[in-house]
Amino acid sequence: LLIIINNIITCNDIDSESRTSEMPPNVAILLNDAQPADWMEAIIAVKNDVIGSDREKMQSLQYGLVPRLLQWVEDEDINAELRTEAAIVLGSLAKGNTSIVKELVQEKTVPILLKSLTNLSLRYSEAILRCLRSILLVNTESISCFYEENAYGSTYIPHLLSLIKYSIVCQECITTILEKCCVTKEHQMYLLESNTLDIFSPLLLSECYKVQMPTLRCFANMCYKNTAVCTAIVAVPDLVPVFVELMGRDKPSEMQLAAAKVLTYLHRGGAIEATDFVISRKTLGTLVRMCKRDRPLDENVRGAETLAYLVEVDPDLQMIASITDHLISTHSNYLHYKDVKKISSVDKKEVDWGSEMR
Repeated sequence: LLIIINNIITCNDIDSESRTSEMPPNVAILLNDAQPADWMEAIIAVKNDVIGSDREKMQSLQYGLVPRLLQWVEDEDINAELRTEAAIVLGSLAKGNTSIVKELVQEKTVPILLKSLTNLSLRYSEAILRCLRSILLVNTESISCFYEENAYGSTYIPHLLSLIKYSIVCQECITTILEKCCVTKEHQMYLLESNTLDIFSPLLLSECYKVQMPTLRCFANMCYKNTAVCTAIVAVPDLVPVFVELMGRDKPSEMQLAAAKVLTYLHRGGAIEATDFVISRKTLGTLVRMCKRDRPLDENVRGAETLAYLVEVDPDLQMIASITDHLISTHSNYLHYKDVKKISSVDKKEVDWGSEMR
């Protein structure tokens, strides 16, 4: 009986192996140079298959679909619709797990997409930008590619900035891309010299939250420990009041923290004095509020870290913080936490903004 059961299990394993090793018919069509008439139908089918399925995504990678898609994206003789669909499928693959994204990076997806980011159509450009954004959200190994010289003697940054005006999708993607691409002081200065401040400033007032947040984070990355950028930001008319507005209690906590971080960096960069009401009351008050016990623990941590950096070198700010809203007693309670790793989405709770404002 045991022998029979073992044989059945072995047969099932063999069948399973043969099923997984068999190339999906639509992928086979896409890899077949002799079936160009069937490519469009097949790529749409593959697009539908890989959506939301890491298994399908990984299978496509294993059969060598990515080089084919990249070949089509950069081939100007391929019809525009097929190139666009290829970019869309690449974008879907880029939303897979870290292993899948790493494979895309190793296939030189980022430099090829940057080189292929032409004005073929808005839908095509958006597909490429979505793919680049998805990759950078998981893997930043390729950020140097954005600063490499292209065929026109410039980097890819000015071209990306020129696409901001075309759609909300472009704004969402490009602000996130540049946020992730601002890592060194050289990056900060290059973005400053590329007129990023003037282009990004209006986006802070966007009605789209997905545009505002990466824009805020990009401002923070640009001005962190960079006096020149901090000075330039403060010099932009009416920009500091916008950051103050985004710290308002009617804004989501994530936005309040991001805006407070920008203002904190502006102060530490020497662009706003500690005695300025914006710092000593607005920014400090916002960060203290983020440390209250009715906030999620991860918010407390981020608020406390930013507050510590804000007051680190100024005794007057330290004194104001110490007497604001029982901050010391609140923070002393955090010393009793035994395992901060237990922070999870389950622990987070919605804050009753109305009650807090009374």
